[in-house]
Amino acid sequence: MPQQKFTEVIGGTVSRDHEAREVSFYAPDLMSLPRGGPLWQSHDYRMDRRVFIHPQSTLFSATKYQATPFIVYFAQSSSQNQNQASPRTYLRDVTVPGLYALLMFGPAPLIVDHENKVLCIGASGALAVRAWPRIAVLVNQLRILLDELLRRKLEAPESVSLADHPVVQTVLRLLETDGQ
Repeated sequence: MPQQKFTEVIGGTVSRDHEAREVSFYAPDLMSLPRGGPLWQSHDYRMDRRVFIHPQSTLFSATKYQATPFIVYFAQSSSQNQNQASPRTYLRDVTVPGLYALLMFGPAPLIVDHENKVLCIGASGALAVRAWPRIAVLVNQLRILLDELLRRKLEAPESVSLADHPVVQTVLRLLETDGQ
């Protein structure tokens, strides 16, 4: 996100929303990803390529984004016109996930770097966020409980009710409030 800007008002200043043209998104260059070790420590972010939200995407006109450094998308396409030196990569069907959505439903496992207070989502470590290690422990346990509940539901659909189950209610509350 770009640096926060402020507007003067009679009572002081208020923060302004970012304009879409001020917000840049980058995707890792998969060919330059390091092999072995935590990706968040060794990845050279200067090699990332800039990507753009496709104009037909509903997020294209958004000026406010959740406070998460990640976006997820369904498809990407490239186009190049005469005025561009290299093709532009456009992302379609883009959404901004909450942090707890990434922690709950992102790739397993959650790896905790206790020394640096970093959670790596997935074995590659490509998704890394700063958080207290106890968050990872609690989310890991909640994931285990949810997986077990879903396994029981698949084995015997009539015997398990998900709607009022405490694990499901906890997950829904986490997703709705993003841990607040």
